[in-house]
Amino acid sequence: MPEFDPKIAELEARLERLVRTQIDFQSEISSIRNELALLNVSAVAPPPVTSRLDQQAPKPQVTPQSPPRVHTEIPPTSSVPPLGQGRTPVGTKSESSASMNTIFSEQLYDYAEPAHGNLEKFIGKNLIALIGIIILVLGVGIGAKFAIDNGWVSPLLRICAGYIVGIGLIGVAVRLKANYHNFSAVLLSGGMSIMYFVTYFAYAYYGLMPQSASFALMAIFTIFTIASALLYDRQVIAHIGLVGAYAVPFLLSDNSGNYLFLFSYMAIINCGILAISISRYWKLLFLSSFIVTWAIFFAWFIDKYAAAEHFWLALSFSAVFFAIFYAATLIHGVVHSEDETAESGISIVATSLVFYGFGYAIMDSRADFQKYEGLFTAGHALMHSATAQVIGRLRYSASNLVTVLAALIITFVTIAVPVQFDGRVVTLVWTVEAAVLFWFGRIKTIRIFEYFAYPLMVLASGSLAYDWATLYAERSMDVSILNRQPILNGDFVTALVFVAGFGAIHLINQKYNESSVIDDFLVRGFGIVVGAMTVFVMWNLFRIEIDNYHHLLIVGQRSVHDLSSLTEPTLRRGSDDVVRFNAIWQLNYTMAFLTLFGAVNLRRIRSAIAEFSGLFLSILALAIYSTFGMFILYELRVSYMIPDPQTVEIAGSMNIAIRYVTYLFAAGLLASLYFTLRSELVAASIPETIIESGWDLLLYFTILLTASAELIDLMAQMHMPDSTKLGLSILWGLYALALIGIGIAWQKKHLRIGAIILLAITVIKLFIYDVADLPTIPKTILFVSLGILLLAISFLYNKFTARIFDKPVDDA
Repeated sequence: MPEFDPKIAELEARLERLVRTQIDFQSEISSIRNELALLNVSAVAPPPVTSRLDQQAPKPQVTPQSPPRVHTEIPPTSSVPPLGQGRTPVGTKSESSASMNTIFSEQLYDYAEPAHGNLEKFIGKNLIALIGIIILVLGVGIGAKFAIDNGWVSPLLRICAGYIVGIGLIGVAVRLKANYHNFSAVLLSGGMSIMYFVTYFAYAYYGLMPQSASFALMAIFTIFTIASALLYDRQVIAHIGLVGAYAVPFLLSDNSGNYLFLFSYMAIINCGILAISISRYWKLLFLSSFIVTWAIFFAWFIDKYAAAEHFWLALSFSAVFFAIFYAATLIHGVVHSEDETAESGISIVATSLVFYGFGYAIMDSRADFQKYEGLFTAGHALMHSATAQVIGRLRYSASNLVTVLAALIITFVTIAVPVQFDGRVVTLVWTVEAAVLFWFGRIKTIRIFEYFAYPLMVLASGSLAYDWATLYAERSMDVSILNRQPILNGDFVTALVFVAGFGAIHLINQKYNESSVIDDFLVRGFGIVVGAMTVFVMWNLFRIEIDNYHHLLIVGQRSVHDLSSLTEPTLRRGSDDVVRFNAIWQLNYTMAFLTLFGAVNLRRIRSAIAEFSGLFLSILALAIYSTFGMFILYELRVSYMIPDPQTVEIAGSMNIAIRYVTYLFAAGLLASLYFTLRSELVAASIPETIIESGWDLLLYFTILLTASAELIDLMAQMHMPDSTKLGLSILWGLYALALIGIGIAWQKKHLRIGAIILLAITVIKLFIYDVADLPTIPKTILFVSLGILLLAISFLYNKFTARIFDKPVDDA
């Protein structure tokens, strides 16, 4: 009998919903027609006269005894009545509407019945049987446990009873197979499950049979289950056999460590199950076997593998498992429908990569075999090359499969070279390969090459990150070891090639976006990610070289001094200024990079995303400059003015001059932000008032912090006290006065409000912080100065009242 098809049930349910919606629409149309008819009649007839439209005929009722109709077309969705009915003009009697509703009600019954009928059939013939067999197995288990707990039956009788129940279910299944195919398959599955568990309990818990007999029985059960799956043509039965087959060695294990037997058994089982999956083309069975096999091998490799004892065992059986799955995948792609070649290609790639990963790890576990890892990798390329030649001659139509093998050949050939060298070469090769494959895939429209380019980009990015992490790890191990020279080192060249490769990919993606293998809405996102990675690596490669340079300075300081005569605190103090210069130059470089990036984007790239990203990063850089950067400049000044005679190097004038260099870089970044905020790209997305207020806040706040820090530095160099009290308060007052003047002159209310807030903060600071421990003369100067400033500000508000508030000046 036919099985329940969920797709048919889904379509019938959708059809039912459409019919119900059609009925609702038609009812609404009829109601509107009735109201229009009433309005037309009332407009032309006297009020006392009652229209016949008010006397609607009752709608015929559809009784359950009404014979259902069978329709082969979906009811029309327009207002035209179905089944040959004529159009109903506005203003006619409502009996036609009622009749139309009756027709649609009958159609709803017609279409709803098959959906409900199939669902009921599925529940009654399949779902209930499945639930029933599960409940039966549980009931047998509960009853057996109760009998065991009360000592009613002996262990032998319990096992016999279990076998009788299992054999009985199998017998009933065989008896009912001809007329009740699905029901019989469910009974057979339950019977075989009982047979597996009864045999396990007989061996593990009661010791009623030896291990060899239990193993033989379970092997017979597995063979019988697989044969039944073929006979019934039901994949679920084969899965029961798969679970039972792989569970046998673990259920019956005596911890003898006989892994040769285990892997041989798994190989035989895989051959049988995969043969079935090929003949019936049960892809899920193939996938389950693939996952379970490699999961068991992986667990053993992690927990039990010993290179000295298991090297050849692991290498041999990993190759055997690979050969089985590789052959099955090729047969799937060659023998079966050409529509499955893409899926077969993915399976080939997964199988090859899993085997290569295990093989590489196994060879790497023995030092005497590590030198053959490149040859092992090249062997994969040769094997895929030979396979591609054979498939190309056997079946010309399997072009996609040959393309996948060609991509694997390229991949393993390129991997074979970096396997013999360090990580930087790996990054180089993967980057170049990703760019080349992407070029072939996008421009030459070889789709499989583009598919392979994406994971290679991920690998290249991960390899570059690993190279950078290794660089820092080498430094942390021994700081006395001279590191790579700035610029003239492999890390810089590798990152430069990465920037070139990913930059090329970004340009190709922009120019040839219509021929992409990915969806259109992903092409733009992919371009953004690749572009962002390119810019980030370009910034970081020069930042690392700045770090390299200062690291070499630290190493050079320690190499020219007698390290044995210097204590660790002295060494650390001697390196502190170099570390500070390292941080401040990285900050200066970052601000210069963002300035250049903003200019290039405005003139060449014209990208809104790059524009807003640059804005965010520039504001973040200025925030770091105003906080962390100012603190570092302060420490450099302190180190210059209060030198430690025990330090390795004496601070020089650059400790002071560096701050003015940093001010120039910050000014350049502010200029870049100014032009960016006034570009068309930003103006189209942000209101002008917000842009103007945000720019003023950023500019004047940065100037205030810079001026405050510079005042503190100058007063400290001149040995003038109270820089944070007297000096800052007067500076803030003058700055507030200047802001109010600018706010009045340029009609900027937000500047005047900001100045008032700054004055409030200054006054609070005056009474809470400044007056504490301040001598009389500075205190007098401070109060008088701030008082004069406040009066000057008040005078400006009075003088320019009309300009500020748009009101005439009061002469009185």
